[in-house]
Amino acid sequence: MADIPLPVVLQGSRCLGCKYRRLITSGSGSVFLLCQYGLVEESWPKYPSQPVAECRHFQEARIATKLGE
Repeated sequence: MADIPLPVVLQGSRCLGCKYRRLITSGSGSVFLLCQYGLVEESWPKYPSQPVAECRHFQEARIATKLGE
């Protein structure tokens, strides 16, 4: 599967480094950023306006360095 480039509006968004983010690609190739925190907290937006500069729920995504981490 080919990598889909990020839309300019998402580049530099604080969300990209967050553990709650999930990139959603539509059938037509549009890319959206889902905030999974919004799935458990109804008052929080599931699809925040981008780019996000600051977020009180930001938690840095953990990147596995070894298989199984």
